[in-house]
Amino acid sequence: RTFEWPDAEGSDEGAFLKRQASEVLNWTSQHLSANTFPREDYRELCQLLVVFLGGDVPGGVSMRRPAADHHARFMAKSLYYMKMFLVSSSFTMSDTEKAHVERMAVYIGLFYGRYFLRSSLAAAAPMADLSYFTQMRQYESIDPEAACASTASI
Repeated sequence: RTFEWPDAEGSDEGAFLKRQASEVLNWTSQHLSANTFPREDYRELCQLLVVFLGGDVPGGVSMRRPAADHHARFMAKSLYYMKMFLVSSSFTMSDTEKAHVERMAVYIGLFYGRYFLRSSLAAAAPMADLSYFTQMRQYESIDPEAACASTASI
């Protein structure tokens, strides 16, 4: 299962999500090809974001076993939510669980994943913070609870 790209016609929210998805897919694909993130967990998140958005990962991607809990903020949860979403058709979840996993996968896939990966690049971090804040202000019309919580944490 992958992200369902919205129809950008006639909807500001759809156009915004489609633009976000396209930017994240291009950004992660470029950095994956350049091997920007030599740490396995960062590379794995990058690969999962590309797969989530329907892109191709050079050499393919395999689902790794869960490893130790990460001290990096939100890394383990990002990996697990993305994996759960991608393989969600393989196991049974309640409607509430499905909705929660999808909501988190969209948030991670379109916003937080790239923001998290960019924060490790010192030169890009200040601009990433401003960009993320702006994106969350726009995301408020789609998911006010998630956007407001994210904005408050900044």
